[in-house]
Amino acid sequence: YSSAASDVYKRQIGSSPVLLGGSLEIAAGNFNTATFDVERSITLNSDLNANQTLNLQPQSTSQLTLSVGNTFVNSGTINLDPADGASGVTAIQPASFNSARITNEGTIRSAAGNGRILAAELNNSGTVSVGGDLNLAGDTTINNMGTVDIQAGGTISLGSTSNLSNPIFNQLAGSTIANEGTFLGDNTTVFNFNGGVTNGSQPVTLKNGDLNIADGNTNAGYFRFESTSNDLNDGLAEGQQ
Repeated sequence: YSSAASDVYKRQIGSSPVLLGGSLEIAAGNFNTATFDVERSITLNSDLNANQTLNLQPQSTSQLTLSVGNTFVNSGTINLDPADGASGVTAIQPASFNSARITNEGTIRSAAGNGRILAAELNNSGTVSVGGDLNLAGDTTINNMGTVDIQAGGTISLGSTSNLSNPIFNQLAGSTIANEGTFLGDNTTVFNFNGGVTNGSQPVTLKNGDLNIADGNTNAGYFRFESTSNDLNDGLAEGQQ
């Protein structure tokens, strides 16, 4: 790990350093276990390796932004979890808002509450766990080959900002699990059910946009429409509803 003393202010609580600004860089071959508590916006000048955790914890109404590279890879754990009583927005945002890609091979966890933002295309082969509102902003395509778990009270929002153009969620493999969670989208949002399964205690709820089921896809899928703006563009196979 490295940081410049002139631009990173940190304090120690127990074994976890608390970052209050500046930048953090983790060497590519450093897989040592580490946890960093982040209370103000920082720049991460590297990928996050396995066994490493970032806790993004704004302490007030101010926005906390984790600025990352345009091809950022998360192999560790990122928790978007504001302090008790804090209402600040928590965002993961690459340098190029509309032309970047985040690859998640580890875990991204959005805790209960509002104001969590991923501002890039997302390729997920790990786990995205949503317990609150997670807004997917930017020129967004979500490619899921791992697990997207929308927990009770959780919402994934696509198409809810002026920066989005035709947001797309591609279910390619793995699973999208809905436990009373919701997909929110505008009228241009598309959910492509190309592979994997959708499961959980509740259907994947689409408030707006279209559902496309790929030809030949007979995998289990469970969906619910909640708007007259929803369209089903393909037939249902046995085991899909």
